[in-house]
Amino acid sequence: MSELRESLDQAMRTVAVGEPPVDAAMRRGKAIRRRRRVTVIASALTVAAVAGAGYPALAHRQAAPAPPVTRHHAVVTDVPPAPGSAPGVVAEGKVGSESWQVFVTKPENLGATGTQQCLYAKGSAFNDTSNSDPSTATTSLDCGPDLAPGTDPVTFTAASEGANQVQLGAVAADVTYVVVALGDGQQLKLIPVRVYGTRLVAFVAPVGTGVASATAVLDNGQTRTAIPANLPGVQAVFGLWLRPGQPAQGRATAVIAAGAIGGRPWSVTAYVGPWGTCFTGIAAGESACAPVAPMTTTGVVGYAGNPPQVVYGSVAAAVSYLLVTLTDGHTFRVEPVTIGDEKLFAFALAKGQPLHRWTAYDAAGHPLSSGGL
Repeated sequence: MSELRESLDQAMRTVAVGEPPVDAAMRRGKAIRRRRRVTVIASALTVAAVAGAGYPALAHRQAAPAPPVTRHHAVVTDVPPAPGSAPGVVAEGKVGSESWQVFVTKPENLGATGTQQCLYAKGSAFNDTSNSDPSTATTSLDCGPDLAPGTDPVTFTAASEGANQVQLGAVAADVTYVVVALGDGQQLKLIPVRVYGTRLVAFVAPVGTGVASATAVLDNGQTRTAIPANLPGVQAVFGLWLRPGQPAQGRATAVIAAGAIGGRPWSVTAYVGPWGTCFTGIAAGESACAPVAPMTTTGVVGYAGNPPQVVYGSVAAAVSYLLVTLTDGHTFRVEPVTIGDEKLFAFALAKGQPLHRWTAYDAAGHPLSSGGL
């Protein structure tokens, strides 16, 4: 059973250079685990794309991802739990003719390791072959630290099972309700429910439908809207929450690095948009998103996989290239790829090739900053 959320320090293990301007935004990051994992990271660094040792970066710019368009035509419903529902139920409804119910367990004290709270889904919308009656099947999605609201109106945690995604949100005290627009135009009104002391909302929708936006309506009548990233084959990932009229970062997608190590091909694609910046391909079935737009500082945002281990990050506008030094003394040069208003990089390391240090240089060859993992 994977973690529902993990600490930023475990997710990142990065080295910052200088005083980053986005510390507050980055500290909001939480890791999200599921069958295919997306980690939402809060980094003090930006993301730059580079190639692995001996493998040139691919600067080919793909078409920017369009707003999600459904491949499903199922009617989705979402209502608060009925009176007399079992403890822990957050919401229930249907996806087409299939029913669903999302609930969480009571926080459990684990002693020195802290507390744990688990997310479960139940109903025919979640296939469980171990249970002959799908209407009563219960699927454990993830467990992790206690659910709690952050600095955003809603702190969403995502999981997926089969064709459907689950979005569970911890809601701030000043949020009255949340309107979720799906990719096919359907809208869901989510009513917060207090469960074990925390105000929560939840919804279930087909992964292929996508989520166009979530709008939190506050007590004072104001709104905040988040446009999530709908990465290929996984659930929506929420990042930045915008005020009405606040400009959003434009959408762009690019393969920022690719190659092969030990006969195993790898590639990293970056998705930039109003959600921030996301990276896919960093490891089998894994992606990472940073709720920062744009990312403009220099450093490693994260790494994943073993082997190959893919390292990814960003550089400042003045940086022309990075020189990566391995512990055995070998070096290689990586070229950042410009995507939107950002310069991103990624490179891969083979088994037995630990990274010693990276150094960023300007076009004249002057060192600007350095760091490690």
